[in-house]
Amino acid sequence: MVDALGHSAAHVGVPYAVQGVGSVAVGLVSGPALRRLGERWFAVAGIAPAGLATAGRPVSSDPVLLVCGLAGGLGLPCVLIAAHTAVQREIPAAALGQATATANTLTFTPNVLGPAVGSALVELVDRRRLSVVLGGALLGTACALAQRSADRTAARSSSDANPA
Repeated sequence: MVDALGHSAAHVGVPYAVQGVGSVAVGLVSGPALRRLGERWFAVAGIAPAGLATAGRPVSSDPVLLVCGLAGGLGLPCVLIAAHTAVQREIPAAALGQATATANTLTFTPNVLGPAVGSALVELVDRRRLSVVLGGALLGTACALAQRSADRTAARSSSDANPA
């Protein structure tokens, strides 16, 4: 990504610093946002910008790269916070320890496998196309989750959908 912009490898730290700013910002507002949106919509609010950030990375522009870093930083924590909050709310206390361990394994295993799979894929597929495809997959996931949320809300009675 930085090669296409003509920067040294040390420049990679700049978009990652901006990504960190986005993550801290989400951390500061995640409690109220999660209460207002609920787990599903909070996850959608995270997956969508992460997808846009991933799809936008191939654009050879410093401002776009920084915006993508910020969007990724805003998006990724939302998904983790929503997933782990759902586990805490939905699982009975007797099974919470095992469920939390399983949730941690499922959410953090991609961090271990991703670099290896990504390295192999980059050798086979142009990184720009790969980034766009992965971004599209994330956006598709956000749309599917949003649709599922909308369907569940429509299926409830008005009193269930708007508890007092």
